[in-house]
Amino acid sequence: MRLLLAVLWALIIAALHAIPGQDLELIQLEDLFQLDKFFHLLVFAIGTLLLAQPMKTQYPKRWERYTIVIYLLYGFVLELCQDAFFSDRQADFLDWAADTLGVFLAIWLMRKITKLAPC
Repeated sequence: MRLLLAVLWALIIAALHAIPGQDLELIQLEDLFQLDKFFHLLVFAIGTLLLAQPMKTQYPKRWERYTIVIYLLYGFVLELCQDAFFSDRQADFLDWAADTLGVFLAIWLMRKITKLAPC
């Protein structure tokens, strides 16, 4: 169930990346997207946290490495897809940097949680 939740969240992230740039104005989420980098950090941190738990169960010794690699590659591929396939969108290295910060923030939080309440 936790893995399903993590996959659903990843699909939501992909859908948000696919919204055409011109449609962002129509949705009137301008205030939210002024905080674009924070938004990237937040959604990737949440996604990483959602994936980390099932990865920790499945791969107890390598969960951090696998989770980090999966989400860093996922963010990178989404940026490339924005540039190549999505209407009125382009790849932004700073978006991917914010994604990366979100991933590492989530891993740091998982380490802290594990220290406070070992399973």
